[in-house]
Amino acid sequence: MELKYDRINVMEETSENQNSGLMIGQPPLPLVPKETTPIGDSAGIYEDERGGAVFIWGNVVYTWGPGDEPLRRLAAVQLVETGAARPIDVSRAFEVKPNSLWRWRKDFAEFGLAGLIDAKRGPKSQRLVTMDRHKGLTRCGDTGAALDGLLQKR
Repeated sequence: MELKYDRINVMEETSENQNSGLMIGQPPLPLVPKETTPIGDSAGIYEDERGGAVFIWGNVVYTWGPGDEPLRRLAAVQLVETGAARPIDVSRAFEVKPNSLWRWRKDFAEFGLAGLIDAKRGPKSQRLVTMDRHKGLTRCGDTGAALDGLLQKR
């Protein structure tokens, strides 16, 4: 039996001159820039004033521009969801609390990319005190008048 070497794979040659597919693989070398913050064994993150990038096994897999927080969060979520890095390593490298990363993962699973966009949390209803009512309340407060009449004018 003769073995042929194809880069990092070893293929066994069969009697019919076909490869049997025996593979002995090794992961690629972690080639990331020196300035990169490591994320586990296989990934790294680089950020500066122009944005950021995530590398896995030396390949750029995610990029974002300055202030593009949803894409930065997507990169963090995807590192965990694909199994490229552990949540604790991702939260350290992205300098966020583990709870924030957990919330991003939950929001992404429920709402997709829209779940990673910063949105004001809290009630979504219209203001109960309009500007006219606010002015009236201020006048009543200044004069000490009763608020009964003003509150009934909805």
